[in-house]
Amino acid sequence: PSDAQAALKAINPYAATRNPIDVTAQAFNNLDLVRDNLDVVLRQDGLDALIAFFTVTAGSKSIAPRLSQILSPLPQQYPN
Repeated sequence: PSDAQAALKAINPYAATRNPIDVTAQAFNNLDLVRDNLDVVLRQDGLDALIAFFTVTAGSKSIAPRLSQILSPLPQQYPN
């Protein structure tokens, strides 16, 4: 929806906000962008699936712990 696309652009002006959404590598500079973007998307009605692809960078020792901390609460926050 256009309101969700606008919200995603407000969070990260460099993001591609159409399917597939691309938060760009900017998310690795600010991992809160991952949480904020997923929050916008998961609040939308009519979502059948969400697939997040983080490349191998997400497994690095400097990123993985914080990314896990960000992603872990999402199933409880968005059970459906």
